Amino acid sequence: MVLIGDADMLYDPFTMRRIDSPFGAMQMAMNGNLNLAQNIVEQMTGDNNLIAVRSRATLNRPFTRIKEMEAVANEKFQSEIKRLEDSATEAQRKINEMQTQKKDKDQRYILSPEQRAELEKLRKEEADSRKRLKQVQKDLRKEVVSLQTRVKWINILAVPLAVTATGIVIAVIKRRKTSAK
Repeated sequence: MVLIGDADMLYDPFTMRRIDSPFGAMQMAMNGNLNLAQNIVEQMTGDNNLIAVRSRATLNRPFTRIKEMEAVANEKFQSEIKRLEDSATEAQRKINEMQTQKKDKDQRYILSPEQRAELEKLRKEEADSRKRLKQVQKDLRKEVVSLQTRVKWINILAVPLAVTATGIVIAVIKRRKTSAK
């Protein structure tokens, strides 16, 4: 026994939304009332096969192959990224160390020419490391986007090309059969 306390549950204006499109009028479900009614009918018939035909939830099918390809691309650039990050942090550490060296009270903020040259060299090295790191990360992102674009175009073009090739093969076979008669 099913008890429903909604009299207009299956009334079209409350369950279906009418959409005008260039292809004509279309209807789209607004709520789960129709699914509820279908489930009630299936439960009342007692046949579990009817329930198994319709899926209950959306399926999440991740692109495992794409994720594997992205992981390979990540591994390819990861060692370079790690090396550049280590280089930049080492340069920063040396700069901080050089600036905090113990000096006489009178010479606390004065650097010798050698120290200035070393400081400039370290700052330039740090800036170069950061610049190369950004470039490597940009290249990694470009490769991942390129991979995604390539797979997208393969998916878009593969089916129409397969259908076209199948149609041509079938047409050639039928033509040969009819011309042989």
